[in-house]
Amino acid sequence: MLRLKEFRQKAHGLPDLLNYAMLAQDGIVQGKDGSLMASWYFRGEDMASSTHKELASLSSRLNGLLSTFGSGWMLHCDANRRFTVGYPPRGAFPDRTTLIIDEERRRLYEAEGLHLETIYALSLTYLPPRKIEGKMVALLYEGASSKETSDDAVGERILFQFNRRIDEFEAVLGGIFPVKRMRGVPQTDASGGEYLFDEQLQYLEYCISGELRPVRLPGVPMYLDAFIGCHAFAGGVEPRIDGKYIKIVAVDGFPGESYPGILHVLDELNCPYRWSSRFIFLDGYQARGILSGVRRRWQQKQRGLKDQIFKTSRGAVNLDAVAMTSDTEVAIAEVESNLVRFGYYTSVVVLIGNDQQQILEQADEVRKAILNQGFGARIEDVNTVEAFLGSLPGHGYQNIRRPIIHTLNLSDLLPTTSVWSGLDYHPSPFYPCKSPPLLHASTTGSTPFRLCLHVDDVGHALMLGPTGAGKTTALNFMAAQHFRYPRSRVFGFDRKNGTYVLCKAAGGSYYDIGADDFNLSFCPLQDIDTPSDQAWAAE
Repeated sequence: MLRLKEFRQKAHGLPDLLNYAMLAQDGIVQGKDGSLMASWYFRGEDMASSTHKELASLSSRLNGLLSTFGSGWMLHCDANRRFTVGYPPRGAFPDRTTLIIDEERRRLYEAEGLHLETIYALSLTYLPPRKIEGKMVALLYEGASSKETSDDAVGERILFQFNRRIDEFEAVLGGIFPVKRMRGVPQTDASGGEYLFDEQLQYLEYCISGELRPVRLPGVPMYLDAFIGCHAFAGGVEPRIDGKYIKIVAVDGFPGESYPGILHVLDELNCPYRWSSRFIFLDGYQARGILSGVRRRWQQKQRGLKDQIFKTSRGAVNLDAVAMTSDTEVAIAEVESNLVRFGYYTSVVVLIGNDQQQILEQADEVRKAILNQGFGARIEDVNTVEAFLGSLPGHGYQNIRRPIIHTLNLSDLLPTTSVWSGLDYHPSPFYPCKSPPLLHASTTGSTPFRLCLHVDDVGHALMLGPTGAGKTTALNFMAAQHFRYPRSRVFGFDRKNGTYVLCKAAGGSYYDIGADDFNLSFCPLQDIDTPSDQAWAAE
């Protein structure tokens, strides 16, 4: 018999630490613990263009959706700030003037350094009850056959119920945010063969390694832990993955109040990261039991030990304990109202990079930004590996923070606001496929801004501003940038010769209509001699 000891070690590899087992269905990953997980991309409202009432309404609607979940459900919400593509390649500018303008824009854009934008993802995980619990429930109902309680029937029923629940969730969430389900994307190779790029596996591997690359779905979608976890991982106080260092900033304390977009400052940081927010839902009776224990402990602190032993009220009263007891009673009343749902909330910021000193400086920058918002924050050391694993979608056993919060606070803490960076490509179908946006600029936090005036094939726009604010300059700039598209033309009507210089410099034709020294004017009623022409003019 072969001795396998030299080939088998006690130390676990990264796949042993991951919970991903197989693809139960397109867009649904099954975990080793029997859990089912679906994922979406979404984007919240732009913070700069939303009012406080709009954001408060958004949080209220999101709370109404989240409060429908109970024990067995878990939510992972990630804000992934990563480097974006650079300035678009040289366009089809037909003249020297517009080309020089664009090249100057390119130098200015690249001189600002690397640009980042934030991609938002959400994963919903359901852990079915244990097999023995399901059989005990089946015994309570008459007529339950052995086929209905078989493993295959139970598995199909759980998968069907999960699909129905996430379809309802997506329908409601789609009314709050623009959402896109992560699924397999059909592709064709050079020989004509068809295969799938799986968006969900691509995102899960990005969470693990920090690198975003296409993931081709294997023919038999099993052993996903080894498939997407094939990375060199070293644990310890300073863990590394593929030679890159991992730093975790943990969010510990909370301010006295929350409001929508309270951590929006993270959207403006000039470093790549993944901000993970995990919420493990609790049923009402579970939350009530936890809060009752908290209330009892605060009640014991209201008076000293002597007063409690002799049941007197002569000693001083701990007013802070009284206030905390009252606060806990309010929380219990909220549980009874069923307007919110309580659960365990864990929030961390994951940073991955090659330069250890740079990653440490970026982690300290993130920590200071969180502290300035009234939260508690610290850089993990001995708990880094567990915090990293707990941040992965579908992982609900590691790094659980015990204090519970409710879903209305959660709606304020989640990254439901964003910095609008525009579309990646021009949306009009009349432009060449995957044409770049009209122009590139930068907004807050080194975030790029890609401007397109079109919505599908409609390009109407209105620009308002005070006199001398630069409206004419902006319109001239947009006209010059429009020549990046092949065979493009621009027709414009100006006032006080606002486009004359650009038109002449770009080799265009300029007409001063109605001028005394220019033999050109409008005569729209010249040819209306016939009855049909007059009827057309009347219309």
